[in-house]
Amino acid sequence: MNNWLRIENNSGESILVECTKDAHGDVVIPNGITQIMDNAFKNCPLITSITLPNSIQKIGKNAFAGCESLTRLDFPQAVVSRIGGRCFVGHIIFEVSKKTQVFDTCP
Repeated sequence: MNNWLRIENNSGESILVECTKDAHGDVVIPNGITQIMDNAFKNCPLITSITLPNSIQKIGKNAFAGCESLTRLDFPQAVVSRIGGRCFVGHIIFEVSKKTQVFDTCP
């Protein structure tokens, strides 16, 4: 639900700045968002899945840290050039829909 998301436009880019702490269930980030800022979803304990848009290019540090109920992450066929450190700290993702090569070098 997009009313949980605070999105800003900066130099022609749509950037997801933060998600409210009352967000829950499945979150679909709208197409056109190119970047998720540091700490954007940090400590949103009721989110169970996140669907990223094809337009996503960068995911900031600690972006999903502390999302303890997050069990599914749907990556699109996007060119994600950067995922920040400790992005997923504090929870276990059980399912990643990997349509991108971003995780190919992960052990």
